[in-house]
Amino acid sequence: MNAGTSDYIGIYASIVAATPDCQAGPAPGIGTSAEAIATALSKRPGISSTKPRPVTVGGLTGLVLDAHLAPGWTGVCPYSGGSPTVQMITGGATLRARRV
Repeated sequence: MNAGTSDYIGIYASIVAATPDCQAGPAPGIGTSAEAIATALSKRPGISSTKPRPVTVGGLTGLVLDAHLAPGWTGVCPYSGGSPTVQMITGGATLRARRV
């Protein structure tokens, strides 16, 4: 998680598309479905990506896209230490158990 010093793989139970301007919280106007998030990220300035396509992993279905920083992108976020950055996802609402 330390930028530039390690690799990181995260597994999240609930995500949303992050704001493109590095502010906290979800991006306005983007739904929470896999399709809505993948489509929005594939079109986000600063990201060069493939189109989202269906995938099945371990019997679960979803979407996959290959994304990387667009060539020449110079946008930064306050937490990026001056390195070009595109904010993509953030945590969504916490799932809570309900008594029925």
